Amino acid sequence: MQNDIGNQFASTTIVAPITSRIPAKEHPFLVRLPDQLLPKPSAVVCALLRVVSRGRLSGRPLAVCDAATMVRVDEALRHSLALS
Repeated sequence: MQNDIGNQFASTTIVAPITSRIPAKEHPFLVRLPDQLLPKPSAVVCALLRVVSRGRLSGRPLAVCDAATMVRVDEALRHSLALS
C-alpha cells in the first residue's frame, strides 16, 4: 500500500492483509480478488493496514492484481481511512 518513494527509502512498508475467510455480507473495506489469482477465494482487508519490516517480505509478490482490482482496493482504502 505504500508509495514507491517510501518503498525505495524506508526499511518498513505498509501492507493490507489478504484473507481466505470471506464473510457472506459485503463490506466497503473488503475487496474480493479474482478467483484465479490465488489457490483459495480471497480478499484484501483494507481496514487492517499494517506496517512491516521489509525484511519480513519474501521479495516476490504473492500475486499481481489487475488495474480494475486495484481501483477497487484504492476505493476501499479511501473508505477505510475516510479520505473521500
